[in-house]
Amino acid sequence: MNEASDLESPSPGTQPPRSMLTLVLIVAAALRGAWLLGIPIDPTSDGKAYDAFAWNLASVGVYGWTPDEPSSHWPPGTSFLYSLVYRAFGHSYLAIGVLNLVLGVILVLLTMLLADRWFNRRVALGAGLWVALWPSWILYTTVLASELPFVVLVLLAVLVDEGSGSRMGSRAALVGVLVSAAAYVRMEGMLLPLILGASRWRRGSSMGSAAWSATLTAIVAIALISPWCYRNGLLEDRAVFVTTSAGLNLWMGNNPETEGESVRAPSYPGLTRVERDRRLGALAIDYIAEKPVRFVGRSIVKAVRLHERETIAFRWNERALERLVTPGWRVALKIASQAYWLIVLGTAVVGGAWLLLREGWGMLLHPVFSIWAFITALHSVTMALQDRFHFPSTPFIAMLAAYLVISWGKGIENGDARRRVAMT
Repeated sequence: MNEASDLESPSPGTQPPRSMLTLVLIVAAALRGAWLLGIPIDPTSDGKAYDAFAWNLASVGVYGWTPDEPSSHWPPGTSFLYSLVYRAFGHSYLAIGVLNLVLGVILVLLTMLLADRWFNRRVALGAGLWVALWPSWILYTTVLASELPFVVLVLLAVLVDEGSGSRMGSRAALVGVLVSAAAYVRMEGMLLPLILGASRWRRGSSMGSAAWSATLTAIVAIALISPWCYRNGLLEDRAVFVTTSAGLNLWMGNNPETEGESVRAPSYPGLTRVERDRRLGALAIDYIAEKPVRFVGRSIVKAVRLHERETIAFRWNERALERLVTPGWRVALKIASQAYWLIVLGTAVVGGAWLLLREGWGMLLHPVFSIWAFITALHSVTMALQDRFHFPSTPFIAMLAAYLVISWGKGIENGDARRRVAMT
């Protein structure tokens, strides 16, 4: 079996020219560039933290709110990336916007490359168009946030893992580098080796080979992220893995006062940051153990709430929009963003069901399903306070939506329709 893919090559006449994929990238860049030129960056909420942390890193080399207050609360990757821009261009929001624009176009490109590999070029074109025109991703051009770099790194890791032409060990090590980079941006990146290992086994690798590959990836990722853990241990005077917010995140979604909405956590003034985080984590675990049935029901509710809306990018641009756009246009923009999300989500759900019917339940281990399921499960168990938490799933949602549109619209017929999605 070919480890990479057993997709049949469609006849040349059935596929759009590669120039169409290039056109999609041009459209994505143009839309994001127009938004950047028209809307100034005005950091709010988490964006204020990324801005402050990045500037302190660039100016004095300290990761924290102030030069004399180093932090271990959040992973440093996003702020470090923005600090590189500040080092090169000074405290320039325009330069940050240009970086976000480039990341947005790369996101579209990687989505199309994976869709082309797993499906065909028509599905790749459709998935690329979904992401290129996606209102929230366009609005993210003027937002300081972790979503863009994290999703780009996840897609890169999947693309490299799915690749061929190099030894498995070398590829697994490179994936480990990308996984560590993703974990520096968002802590959940450290669980990617499990997902990728399961995908490799589904593609035909033996259980032992898939486990060895996933283990090597994890070892490389842990080795590369350990310096930050060591730094945090020195700062907090005890062992800390990546951040001091894991217990808080678990508590935020599992306490007597919440069904997934935001609630204020106790401050515990006498405790250190690590002690507070561990106290909150222990309280959450005790609450789950005490009411397991309620935990299951609450998790289902959070899974739904995670997908019920998509307006966070609008809210994080709202202060800038208030100065430039009338209330009517702001409402229209918000409605358009929500409508787009519900359309693509509904199409993807039907597309996913259609694909499972054709290919079987083993497809659930394919990254197009497993990463979406992983993101949903993670935030259903912990917290689903904002719709931004579903953003790492959006490229895969776009692929499933495009699959349905292409297979039901133009029809993927005969061998083209029956091509197995990366079944090796």
